[in-house]
Amino acid sequence: MKKVNLRGYPDLDYRSQYDIPDGPYELKTEQFQCRIERTREYLGQRDLDGILVMDPLNIIYLSGLHFLPTERPMGLYIPAQEGSPMFLIPRIDEAITGTWWLHESCSYFDYPLSDGNFKCPGQPVAMGDWFIDTIERNRGQLRRLAIDDERVIRTAKKYNDLEVVENLADCLMMRRIMKGPEEIELMRKAIGFGDLIMEYAYHLVHEYGTDLRDVDIRRICEAYGQDLMFSRVELDGRPHKGAGTGVDVWCRAGATTAYPHPNQPSRTRIERNQSLQFALVIRVAGYAGEYYRGWHVAPMEAEAEELWTAHTEVTILQQKLSRDGMKASDIASRCLGHYEDRGLSRYVYHRPGHGQGVEGHQPPYISLGDNTILREGMCWSNEPGLYHVEGGYGYNHSNLIITRQAEGEVPNRWPLDLERSLIRI
Repeated sequence: MKKVNLRGYPDLDYRSQYDIPDGPYELKTEQFQCRIERTREYLGQRDLDGILVMDPLNIIYLSGLHFLPTERPMGLYIPAQEGSPMFLIPRIDEAITGTWWLHESCSYFDYPLSDGNFKCPGQPVAMGDWFIDTIERNRGQLRRLAIDDERVIRTAKKYNDLEVVENLADCLMMRRIMKGPEEIELMRKAIGFGDLIMEYAYHLVHEYGTDLRDVDIRRICEAYGQDLMFSRVELDGRPHKGAGTGVDVWCRAGATTAYPHPNQPSRTRIERNQSLQFALVIRVAGYAGEYYRGWHVAPMEAEAEELWTAHTEVTILQQKLSRDGMKASDIASRCLGHYEDRGLSRYVYHRPGHGQGVEGHQPPYISLGDNTILREGMCWSNEPGLYHVEGGYGYNHSNLIITRQAEGEVPNRWPLDLERSLIRI
């Protein structure tokens, strides 16, 4: 292989057809302030004292704070009336919350919690007791509490004394499912970075060919992608800048592409007449997009081309069907039925897609068992893959689909035609 730069990727000689997405690369603070105010209004309408949010995804959604979830419980209490929201956190996260726009917090030392100190360990304290006691000490007595996760709070002695405990997990999930214009714009920017990384990978394989293994492609493209993204996102080593932003790269060649979820390592050398799966998950401020391409190193045998062609047709069909008012199960049936009609159903191992959110896989699902009606602003993966285990190859494109009125919108720009999916080396 040619000498690479010290950052771990070669400079390739091609003219890019894509521009680097412009900033900003995060949501404005006002977005999160509006989400919290909307939540407070909802709590007031239902005569609730407040909500204790403990699902990390809901904490991120409501406050915008990106943090590292561990076994240490963390909460965000939002009162319906008086008092500002406050984080309830382990001390390890104090420096992160203390510099956020929503900075009021109460902390415990660590988990499992004790009533002792550094010199005297004391007795264990139920985390639920600490959360309720801390809220009541700072925001007044609780009568009617909303929650989104009851596992910790149920350990509190006072839990059964509460008049009402209302679980709003489904309500918050629905808010996360319905993406606003600002959220979709961040997902577009993530995909825009993906266009550039996909293009780089394509030219990398053309230039270095059989000198590469699939693991080399992954490492090189991830280094390139990270540098590309953080050349635009200002970092200074302080909290919050660039949080939730980055790219994960996967690459599989040959027989491993025949398995939807392989457990074998990918360390296969690139060869002619071989399938090549290149996959990205790109995140900007947590908002992610999938970007996969099922490529093939020429030549391509007739049976492999039949699978690739059918898969590509259904990838496009799913996008066309992903319009407002369609039922998720009907889209799945139309897509999988296309394979059935072509006698290819034995190569189908999974549903065509899933909801796309900060967590990656998110409800609803483009699946035979999900009767959710699609609404404009919902986002999906687009991956009706086909896998020929005996033949040792498989193909699984994936795009980001945004539900619109007439048909789904796909911001991914790398072509799905066979000419740009065949790699000639």
